[in-house]
Amino acid sequence: MRVGIVILNYNQLEDTRQCLRSLRNLQYADRSIYVLDNGSRDGSLAVLPSEFPECTFIDNQANLGFAGGCNRGIERVLKDGADAVMLLNNDLEVDPAFLSELVEVLRSHDKVAVVGAVNYELDHREVLFSAGHRINLWTGTQTKLDPSTFAKILGTSRLEEPLRVQCVPGSAFLIRREVLEEVGLLDERFFIYYEESDFCLRVAEAGWECWIVPSSKIWHRVFSSLGQRSPAIHYICTRNLLLLVRKHGTPLQRASFLLYNTLYLLAKSAYFALRGRPCAAKAIAWGWIDYWRGNWEIGRLQEVRDWGA
Repeated sequence: MRVGIVILNYNQLEDTRQCLRSLRNLQYADRSIYVLDNGSRDGSLAVLPSEFPECTFIDNQANLGFAGGCNRGIERVLKDGADAVMLLNNDLEVDPAFLSELVEVLRSHDKVAVVGAVNYELDHREVLFSAGHRINLWTGTQTKLDPSTFAKILGTSRLEEPLRVQCVPGSAFLIRREVLEEVGLLDERFFIYYEESDFCLRVAEAGWECWIVPSSKIWHRVFSSLGQRSPAIHYICTRNLLLLVRKHGTPLQRASFLLYNTLYLLAKSAYFALRGRPCAAKAIAWGWIDYWRGNWEIGRLQEVRDWGA
């Protein structure tokens, strides 16, 4: 199975460099690496191509977000004839066998569309961060699959064998070519965050399955794209969760979610205001407003990022 690995870079030269170095140790040989640059201003494209001549570099010339940037890579990989596409965050390191383990599961199960790796924390390498997540469309709440929830959600206290999940971790997942041709690419309205959840739900609605592979391991630096305390996180997650539930919830689920989400966001905004973080409260409000306006443009996100923590 020929695999095209798509990695997105946006002003993260050192993260991307470390990621590409770790990929040189991959045991799986039938792969090609494509680095898509979203208009970086840190000199990434002046440096990385000479350091990693084995990779194909593509200049998107503008910040297309994770969804748009990756879609340009997916289109190129499919054009070049790959059997599967690996979407890989640039802020991580990989186990040499991680891709081999994913490909083996994809080869062995005809109904599996997407397979994901287990995420460990890059700065605390023994700590399992996520093995995927599930979305409750009645409330919009997201439950991360980690050691504290395995028994409750999966019926097991340990992950040993590949198993079916609702949503795989978006930082590293392998997609069968036929699935992309059937259900389409990532929805670029999401820009960043929840685009992988949307894709996994679309895959399930089309009759395919998503699996997690415990033997496939990566080490991920979480929240490096926007920063964990950035108001931009609250803006984009508020807006995108509303879009996610609209796309996949039933009418009753959407009504339940809107009631729950309105009360939750009001409480969350009040909490931030009382804690001296008015920018976070304002970002939530703008996420709600832009969803109802149908504003998916990058301008607001850039504005919110400049507000500070």
